[in-house]
Amino acid sequence: MTTIYLDTLFLTELAADFMLLLATDRFCAAAVSWKRLLAASVVGALYSVLYVLMGDILASVLMKIAFAVLMLLTAFGGRHDLLRCGAVFVVCSAAFAGIVLAVSVCCGGFGTKQMIFSFAAAYALLGGILRFSAPRGGTVKITLRHKGRSVSFIALRDTGSSLRDPISGAASIIAGEDTLLPLLDEKIRAALAESRGQAAEKRLEQLWDAGLGHGFKLLPYRALGVENGLLLAFRVDHAEVGGREIRGASAVLASQSIATGGNYSAIVSAEV
Repeated sequence: MTTIYLDTLFLTELAADFMLLLATDRFCAAAVSWKRLLAASVVGALYSVLYVLMGDILASVLMKIAFAVLMLLTAFGGRHDLLRCGAVFVVCSAAFAGIVLAVSVCCGGFGTKQMIFSFAAAYALLGGILRFSAPRGGTVKITLRHKGRSVSFIALRDTGSSLRDPISGAASIIAGEDTLLPLLDEKIRAALAESRGQAAEKRLEQLWDAGLGHGFKLLPYRALGVENGLLLAFRVDHAEVGGREIRGASAVLASQSIATGGNYSAIVSAEV
């Protein structure tokens, strides 16, 4: 008879569910807070524990679907693309389960190391598929809203750009300052005008010294000839890319105009 330790089961399922929800969040560019992802993971882990304790009562397909829906509502409830997030979560779960089965067969067992490897492999596989199937090149209309102000412009879908917030993983939209300044109040515009041409970290420091730095941040980037660069950015209240809402998006202030003879004034990753 196999002995099942409920605390170990709970923690293992919690970690697995959190990784799957995190992958779903990244692939859908949802930028959901880690607290919501953790709460949803707790729901999934509790189901596994209750399943062991209560058996057949929770074994039906309807009960499994009900708990899965509860997890999705906890993590992504309130989003207009909830069904899309649900579909991506199902695909991530299926890929993870398939790789887990293959790894357990090859290794003759399954433990923590195998679980981490399986998730990494599933994440890499799905990430490659999504990047391959993402729109390639072309332009897209972007609308940003912030503090009651809004701007709309055309952006280039750059297949070579992968700039995202390193913490949340949310999308970043690079545009010239003149394009983004209408989103900011007059004091911030004036402060940015005075510091134009200076390094991003220096400009952020000056904003904080003037009491205007709330909401601004630095995003690290690498480019040809730039190994460890920093860009000044701020999180907008609302962003739409091609009519699709992007949660948690950041607007990146480019020191120079993006428009170089093309019909666009910003750059966004082709994966967004």
